[in-house]
Amino acid sequence: QNIPVCCKMFLPRAARQAGVSSRRFSSAGFVASLRSKAAKLRGGATPVVLPESQDPRVIKCAQILLAEKLALPILLDASGKLKAADVPAGAEVYCPSSDRRLDKYAELFYELRKHKGLSLEEARATATDPLYFAGLMLRAGDGSCCVSGSVSSTADVLRAAFQSVGAKEGLKTISTTMLMVFPDKVLSFADCGANQNPNAEQLADIAVATALSHSLLVGESAKVALLSHSTKGSASHADVSKVKAAGEILRSRNLDFVFEDELQLDAAIVPSV
Repeated sequence: QNIPVCCKMFLPRAARQAGVSSRRFSSAGFVASLRSKAAKLRGGATPVVLPESQDPRVIKCAQILLAEKLALPILLDASGKLKAADVPAGAEVYCPSSDRRLDKYAELFYELRKHKGLSLEEARATATDPLYFAGLMLRAGDGSCCVSGSVSSTADVLRAAFQSVGAKEGLKTISTTMLMVFPDKVLSFADCGANQNPNAEQLADIAVATALSHSLLVGESAKVALLSHSTKGSASHADVSKVKAAGEILRSRNLDFVFEDELQLDAAIVPSV
């Protein structure tokens, strides 16, 4: 139930009949291709916001991004304790509470959350939190992505992302995707971190978001399986009905990716089954 969506990149005969291409694959080649794509974006200067600069692993990450010319790391230093000697040459460092954009971000956050009773003063205070400041940077177009969670809890990261960045237009559900890289294929599993028991509408949203993420990251059209403990009527249960309902919702949306509902994992990925 907690891993209801599976997107597969390399597909057997049925996928080829559906018009999804296949090619030779290696896990090392896939990782190398991601690095190559990152290096080509903005000449390796894509701004990546890292709100947890207190973690030595984050500093090491920034060093690697710069050394391999993959991205421009932006370190958020809320405590003001980040030593200049620890900052990799070329990285940018901002303190949320004294940043010149704080008023702009506070106003932006206030407009997003005033319907919840948030005051401008409360918005300003929240905007100084590195997780929220990072999200508002993305919302304002001052950053391209944010990587966090090495120190902060999943709940804190997701809450900040939901309130400051929000869901993709047309979707109401925030979800997570895990990219599973095997020697001969890549699978995307969702939702493994945000929605413990999604309803049918949320399942449909998760499928759409996962298919998009998979296509963007992997570079191939996704084929989506809505997973269940039943394959096409082999069992009867409320959870099975929910997965089938999610499939009907997807069919009503006229989507551009291939999908199928009510499949057990083996039926979804093993050609002989």
